[in-house]
Amino acid sequence: MNKKIYPKSILRILMAVIIIAVVVFPLTFYIIAFSVTGDFVGDIKAWFLLIIAIPFDIIVILEFVLAYATEFITFEEDELYVSEDTAILCFRKLQYRVEIGYKDINKVDMIVSDCDSNGKRLRGCFTPMDYIEIESKDGKKNRINVYNYSRKQKITLINEICKRADITRE
Repeated sequence: MNKKIYPKSILRILMAVIIIAVVVFPLTFYIIAFSVTGDFVGDIKAWFLLIIAIPFDIIVILEFVLAYATEFITFEEDELYVSEDTAILCFRKLQYRVEIGYKDINKVDMIVSDCDSNGKRLRGCFTPMDYIEIESKDGKKNRINVYNYSRKQKITLINEICKRADITRE
């Protein structure tokens, strides 16, 4: 079978960038204004603060977009590969690297969990994450974080895994 790569949903990436731009930019502006003047309004020129705040916000948005752009699920000829998350702005990783051969796959399930892909509990997780859980023939469970994938993409991924592993979905 051919190699296939599944990136995350572009609409989720776009939504996250808009949220960051709307929240981070004003917040950065006011934090800089407060730290420089000791007052949120202050007598310092707003243009000076914008010159400092805009590059910081651009860096944050670029880091976020690049992190999303490099995280994908790859179906190789004989194995499934999931790239590791890059921890954005020192946040904890949600997805750790997964490599599993199709011949080793025993069962595929969809689960919802407030843990990372290694099964460690996430502190401060307000939204449980969707995972594709792949059980190997030796009983080891591998999780693939699919929170940022659309419903249609999740179904396609599960069907592709089952087809390549030659198993039927229960």
